[in-house]
Amino acid sequence: MEINREHRVENLANKSIDSRALFALEAVEMGIWDIDLTDHSYWCNERCRQLCGMSSEDVWSYKQLLKSLHPTDRLRLNTRIQEALTNPAQKRFDVEFRMSSENDQTESWFYGSGQVFFDTNGNACRLTGTLQKKTESCLDQQTAVQRQVEVEQQKLVAILDVSHEFIGLAGVDLTIQYLNPEALHMLGWDNWQGKKMLDCVYIDDLPVAQKALAEIWAEGHSSLEIRFVNTRNKRPFWLHWNIAVVRDSSSDAIIGLATVSTNINERKKNELALRESEERFRAVADDSPAFVFIASPTIEIEFFNKTFLHYVGLSLHEIKAATWKQYTHPEDIQRIQVIYSESVRDKKPFTLEVRQRRALDGEYRWILWKGIPRFGCNGKLLGFMGSGIDIHEHQLTAETLKFNESRFRTLIEEAPVATCLFVGRDMIIEVANEIMIGYWGKDESVIGKPLAEAVPELIGQPFLDILDEVYTTGLTYEAKATEVQLEVNGTLGTYFFDFTYKPLRNDAGEVYAIMDMAIDATEEVLAKQALKASEERYRRLTADLELQVQQRTRQLQEFNEDLKRSNENLQRFAYVASHDLQEPLRKVQQFGSLLKNRYAANLGDGSEYIDRMQLAAERMSKLIDDLLVFSRISTHREERTVVSLPDLLQLVINDLELKILETNAQIFVGALPTVQGDRTQLGQLFQNLLSNALKFHQPERPVKIEIKASTLLFTELPPGVKPIRVSRAYQCIEVIDNGIGFDEKYLDRIFQVFQRLHGKEEFAGTGIGLAICEKVATNHGGAITASSQPGQGATFRVYLPMQ
Repeated sequence: MEINREHRVENLANKSIDSRALFALEAVEMGIWDIDLTDHSYWCNERCRQLCGMSSEDVWSYKQLLKSLHPTDRLRLNTRIQEALTNPAQKRFDVEFRMSSENDQTESWFYGSGQVFFDTNGNACRLTGTLQKKTESCLDQQTAVQRQVEVEQQKLVAILDVSHEFIGLAGVDLTIQYLNPEALHMLGWDNWQGKKMLDCVYIDDLPVAQKALAEIWAEGHSSLEIRFVNTRNKRPFWLHWNIAVVRDSSSDAIIGLATVSTNINERKKNELALRESEERFRAVADDSPAFVFIASPTIEIEFFNKTFLHYVGLSLHEIKAATWKQYTHPEDIQRIQVIYSESVRDKKPFTLEVRQRRALDGEYRWILWKGIPRFGCNGKLLGFMGSGIDIHEHQLTAETLKFNESRFRTLIEEAPVATCLFVGRDMIIEVANEIMIGYWGKDESVIGKPLAEAVPELIGQPFLDILDEVYTTGLTYEAKATEVQLEVNGTLGTYFFDFTYKPLRNDAGEVYAIMDMAIDATEEVLAKQALKASEERYRRLTADLELQVQQRTRQLQEFNEDLKRSNENLQRFAYVASHDLQEPLRKVQQFGSLLKNRYAANLGDGSEYIDRMQLAAERMSKLIDDLLVFSRISTHREERTVVSLPDLLQLVINDLELKILETNAQIFVGALPTVQGDRTQLGQLFQNLLSNALKFHQPERPVKIEIKASTLLFTELPPGVKPIRVSRAYQCIEVIDNGIGFDEKYLDRIFQVFQRLHGKEEFAGTGIGLAICEKVATNHGGAITASSQPGQGATFRVYLPMQ
């Protein structure tokens, strides 16, 4: 609507504008404008129209004014006025701006000022201000400043244009005012005109963006990770969105928002890949039969897989709440710390064998851990990771093996003959006793060297080839009186040895070493050679003597055959005679009993003689029975069967039940094995041993007998025990009593036939029982021995070879 001058003046007068002030302002060619915010009516004086390039007929409006402003200044002016309208504290404003003429399109600089008036309710009701064109001098000065500003702006724009960051500006209404090329590229836009800030945001993250923008006016800045969207490929991308308010330098009023943000899409992808990788790692680790761990630089546990947690019976939370020292054996803690420190220092993997306690049973078990220290790009230690397995049984086996190897080494070192061990095809001297080293004429420096290097004079002799053949075939090689050249004390000499090369095999059955045992036969060979020479000299003189020797040898063989037949006849005679003697003895006993029973009244003192006669007959019968048993054991061999010693011993105890009750004896039987043997003979062995223990007891002491068994290796046998058959191991059965005992100086006598240490009046018996025990033990390839002290009881030990 067109407003004429009269109406404007009248309107101005009605609004109480001082006419003198109005004419004064017009006199200095200053434009005046006024806006009634209650009815949205506008007014400006003629000078204001001229300055804005408007004719008298043109309708002036605020929008028309903004339209004629330079685009760069438009936002700044509008923002400043909006702040004045909404904030009574900033109701006055001053601003410089450029305005274009519609006629010639020239730009001129103007200075504008204004004030907002508020009603009693605090609402903006009126906006009044002035407009003045700047003078040439001011323009020249401002143009120079503007040029400098434009140069700096061009530099800044150039920097922004080549930046790889997302850079942009927006007004307070969130309309985008600038985006650098990189931002346009990320968004897939050709230009930013007419777009809002929220147009950049991925739809799923709009609530996050709206919340941040709502809070930024009070906070002044915000930083968050959010997804924007590329409109070309419809794909979201991650941005580290940094937003800050932009303020007018003169008024400190907020005029917009700025952002300099980093595209973190690749980092997010890497984080996602890392997270997925960690999830896969944890899944694989949890399914792994091995233990898996991740620890911090201070060895605090961050992760254990389910396998280990199940193994120790703890949750990950419980392990983290404790320290690794609490479930590690105290003796291993310092060693662990040293190994970890060395691993970090050398940046190398580590291996640990440690004992760690399980919560399930409180047992310390050996675990083998292998791991590596982890370092960041800057070389900083990030922690440790690795895996482990339970090696408890293996460790125990290794310790047993180590013990056995030590014992084997000791056996070689203390062997009474020259003994050594060669390991591997190169025949490395693993161990050699002093006798063998002495034979070689060397010192202990040969240990750890190949035989060919330690004893170089063997090169060219057959021994190295023989050793290689034994290592290849696994067959033992034995030789007697073999000649060898050895350098002893710097002198090469000829020696003769009896030796054996014995291959040793590992669990896989493969030869891994050869044991060499040698006996110096030099003196014997030389003596034989001397004897041979002597025999050669006296051959003719000894021809008749050799004939006589042959004759005597035949006679001796015949005599031996006769003696063998005689012994066999004697054994048969003893057996038959024993049977034949039993019958008259039984007659003597029977007739003695008849005489005593029928004629007791007439016998008088004769009854005592009959008793003595019957007692002697009883002893004679017992002696014959024992002789029969001894003869049967010596001449008769039953088929060997599997014999359960517990069952057999129970039968013997049942047979002796009456004697056990009479002596009030206690018999303790431990775990006994099952053996291969003659059941009858073994029964006689235990019958005699238990009978002796019951017989030779101390009257004032309760009888206690203990029977137990153990297993001994051949090397563990006592020095005096020499079994008939050599075996790797033996069952040792012990019969221990608390009886009267005996002096060990009579040890050789007690196992002989008819040998007694006590009189018949003191202890009954025939003196054959222990001889039978020894015969049974030797028949089974074993041995028997005893140990005792008078008054301290006796221990009999039977050694039977294991199959």
